[in-house]
Amino acid sequence: MTRRGYTMRIGLCLSMNLTKDIFGERPKFAVLIDPDHEDHINFGLLLGFMAKGVADIVLVGGSSSERNNINSVVQKIKSVTDIPVLLFPGNSMQITDQADGLLLPSLISGRNSEYLIGKHVEAAGVIYESGIPVFPMGYILIDGGYQSAVSYVTQTAPIPANKYELAAQTALAGQLLGLSCIYLESGSGANEPAKREMIKCVRKRVDIPLIVGGGIRTKIDISNAIDAGANMVVLGTILEESPEQITSLYEAFADQIAV
Repeated sequence: MTRRGYTMRIGLCLSMNLTKDIFGERPKFAVLIDPDHEDHINFGLLLGFMAKGVADIVLVGGSSSERNNINSVVQKIKSVTDIPVLLFPGNSMQITDQADGLLLPSLISGRNSEYLIGKHVEAAGVIYESGIPVFPMGYILIDGGYQSAVSYVTQTAPIPANKYELAAQTALAGQLLGLSCIYLESGSGANEPAKREMIKCVRKRVDIPLIVGGGIRTKIDISNAIDAGANMVVLGTILEESPEQITSLYEAFADQIAV
């Protein structure tokens, strides 16, 4: 076996073990940190929360790439916690082998080929050389009440908030294509998260792990997503708006899944 083949095989084993940590038997609480916003958030406060274990997963990434600081941001997070750190890249600049894994998004709710395969071709070599475990992910953008950065950057329209069956069919198509998980996203800073009924509809249609994010700010938002079948809830905007709420939100989440 060649060294590269050996590396890829080791990466597969790591990916399988990491999958158990990320999508285990119980739902997971994740926080999303945009590296471009490092100077605009209380990053030191967030690191303190991470050190206390106030999350199960840390996602790092954003829809733009104004800065090339992904490596330093990941290193800072990993210096204070053993929580898995996963990349959620918006482009090839947001790749580093310092992370534990990579959620490779394909915008299956849109019809812009650049975000279905084009950007992946650009980043493929960098990802391959990094040897980082990769989780192919179907990214479904839901209307959260305003034009999100993702919608603007990708020039794609989100699925209407009340089109539950369309979202479910889109997710099923992703599963049939072999994607390892689905991310139901209302967009960073959304006025409201994906509706409980939509999450339930998608959950009934697919067997692969379901991630829900965008517009999740309250205990009720988290409870609705978990009760509807989400395997992971992701909080992002609240980290910038009111980071001090993370502890109480995580505690409420932990109490709910312990019942």
